[in-house]
Amino acid sequence: MRELEAQKITEVVARLCVEANRVLPQDLERRIQQGLDQEQSELGRAVFQDLCRNMDAAREMNIPVCQDTGMAVIFAEVGQEVHINGSFEEAVQEGVRRGYTEGLLRCSVVKDPIRRGNTGDNTPAILHVRLVPGDRVSLTVAPKGFGSENMSRINMFTPSATEQDIIGFVTETARLAGGNACPPMVLGVGIGFVLHKFIIRTCEVDMIMFGQSIRLDSYLYSILLTVLFSVLVNLFMFFKLRKIDMVESLKSVE
Repeated sequence: MRELEAQKITEVVARLCVEANRVLPQDLERRIQQGLDQEQSELGRAVFQDLCRNMDAAREMNIPVCQDTGMAVIFAEVGQEVHINGSFEEAVQEGVRRGYTEGLLRCSVVKDPIRRGNTGDNTPAILHVRLVPGDRVSLTVAPKGFGSENMSRINMFTPSATEQDIIGFVTETARLAGGNACPPMVLGVGIGFVLHKFIIRTCEVDMIMFGQSIRLDSYLYSILLTVLFSVLVNLFMFFKLRKIDMVESLKSVE
């Protein structure tokens, strides 16, 4: 069993938050350069040239590629042979807090979706954890800009939906987003979740925790509660029915 201090996780997450906002992945940078080579309109080429100059400036001046430094989304693969000394989730949130405040990144996350109120440190971050074999921890920080966040859509298709229905929904989403999602856009299409699984993964808050799996004792509790409820109802109805004169009841029907 490998021992890992939570402080180390905090330091790595803080560093990744800054790097992810200053340097684009090489494959995405290549696609932008290809877009410049393939674009034919004068206005489109001017926009692509601005994007390329912006990426160069971000590298040279150590500043974010975009002023919208987004909401921190962390993907963690935690080895089953790793023991973390301390709270893993608190370590990740502290790393985001330090990365965004000390790295002078824009903090946009609010305390409540209705009442609003900026948290001032871009927490809470979105954390996805997956248990994997081994004794290593892999962390990926992917800041999600709020232009793309606000233009995201979800749809529940019926079993009779065709491939064209899905393509039509994706196309319509891109059309409705227009320029609000800061083009050029990279479309991410996730398919295959049932609705309850999507809700469990996305709607957990500090006060509510949805179980990710159903254990045997959950079935036992449900059976016992059902039997108990049935017994109580039957006992109640038994004493109520005893007070009814069945002969008189039959005469009233006649």
